[in-house]
Amino acid sequence: MYLSKALLYLSTILILTIIIVGCSQPTNNELDRINSLEDRINILQEQVTQLSNDTKSAILSSTEKGYDSVRTKNGYFFVSIDKIEPYLDGFKVYVNIGNPTLATFSDLKLTVQWSNDILALANIKIGTNELSNEAENQINKQEYTFTDTLLPGKWTKVDFVIPNVKAEDIKFIQVMIETGSVALQK
Repeated sequence: MYLSKALLYLSTILILTIIIVGCSQPTNNELDRINSLEDRINILQEQVTQLSNDTKSAILSSTEKGYDSVRTKNGYFFVSIDKIEPYLDGFKVYVNIGNPTLATFSDLKLTVQWSNDILALANIKIGTNELSNEAENQINKQEYTFTDTLLPGKWTKVDFVIPNVKAEDIKFIQVMIETGSVALQK
């Protein structure tokens, strides 16, 4: 958010400088300043792109094998869907969470969103607010807490129930992770 505002600010300065300078022949000092501003804008654009690719959630297909990574305040984790089974009026989802670090994590909270529209979930993932009302209505959300421990260098299986849902409504599942505590070996 800060970088976007800074980028907008620098772009505005550059445009105003060009407009003001456009009325007369620019001096070498003014040209140097314009070039410097353009360089700063390019650097900020690159940083915004990098931040938008640094994702805090994983989007997984309920019908295809694969994994995605999730960034948390304590590090990165891998997430994959092991299987999905009908359960009462919904589905039970079995998820593997991989801990590639040397730390042990516990007191997990998963925020799970599901939809049949991957674009709606992808817009949430990259932080855009360009969702139509129809797309927002296709996204459902629920939070789950676990006492499981994520051991270092291991996959941990957890499961949760998505209630009151049809198979066609959970084509894609987005997972965000929060860890309550972290422990390192002595």
